[in-house]
Amino acid sequence: VTLKPEALFRGGMLRYVTGIGNSVMELAKNVEIFVACDVENPLLGVKGSVRVFGKQKGLLEENFEEFEQGIANVNTILQRDLGAPDLSNLPMAGAAGGLSGMIHAALG
Repeated sequence: VTLKPEALFRGGMLRYVTGIGNSVMELAKNVEIFVACDVENPLLGVKGSVRVFGKQKGLLEENFEEFEQGIANVNTILQRDLGAPDLSNLPMAGAAGGLSGMIHAALG
């Protein structure tokens, strides 16, 4: 993952991600991964990870937009750099703060 220099190490830093290398694909080539999700929420939008689960994870409403933009940025970069599908409306992609969707995008 490549970050812009002004990135701060906090949850909103995802908006500063500029690229994702495909080395993760090589590392995971011979690994079988199962992801269990107990929610149907998509990655983004009014039913997405930030809007539905942000408060319960301690995120202030005033920071929702920053986090949503960061997650949207990573979604776009996954598509560009890894040829991943768009996760915006994918059911279950919003579980665990979007981690389930990111795993799906990176590893298939």
